[in-house]
Amino acid sequence: TIQFVDRCPSGFKCRYQLPTPNRCPRGDLGKVQRAVCMLSNTTAIDEAWARLDHKLDLMYLGRDHA
Repeated sequence: TIQFVDRCPSGFKCRYQLPTPNRCPRGDLGKVQRAVCMLSNTTAIDEAWARLDHKLDLMYLGRDHA
């Protein structure tokens, strides 16, 4: 189901999804117990995503505490 939210002056909404996401039988996604969905309508969130992307890259390189 789709649930619409009120206007958000900050430019983004984040929602925690309680039921687990559905998977395709032979899909790429692993089974998870939680999911978060975020919608953004601004470029202001770009810096936060860039920091997260950099930290993820460090983690995959094995230097997650660098």
